[in-house]
Amino acid sequence: AATPAEPWRWHALVRCIENQWNALPTSPQFVSCDPYACYEDMRADIMSGNVWQVSNLHSVGTGHPLNVRIPWHATLKARTLQANLAFRAVHDFFGHYLADADFSWQGECKALEFHQRLFPSSTHGILAAEVLGQAAYRIVNGTFPNQCPLTLRGF
Repeated sequence: AATPAEPWRWHALVRCIENQWNALPTSPQFVSCDPYACYEDMRADIMSGNVWQVSNLHSVGTGHPLNVRIPWHATLKARTLQANLAFRAVHDFFGHYLADADFSWQGECKALEFHQRLFPSSTHGILAAEVLGQAAYRIVNGTFPNQCPLTLRGF
């Protein structure tokens, strides 16, 4: 069952996203398109040291818990980034890239399973809703949904 997430879970999630963002070996470039037709293209960019890209489309709206600003990098406090965009980057890197998981349904499940190890268990239901909920909607409808803050129980 999906239920609204308690605020403290979102705060814990955002703290982890910020820490992971600051641990990325390189910062991605945010672009106004879906930059990769397939996972292998993103993987090739990361492996070759090219600038890898993350879409800034379909961002969360006002009132969503991931519509908060976090420091762009620990040493650049003046510049900030929406936590939702940082999550996309860390999910692509720590989920898809490190788990070698493509963008299929099975790949999203594999990326989530691998990536959620870096988060406290109290946030796993949010991660499942964000990753699997959006992936399922995209697979069925061909586009990403408007995001709403939910927790999937049992994760």
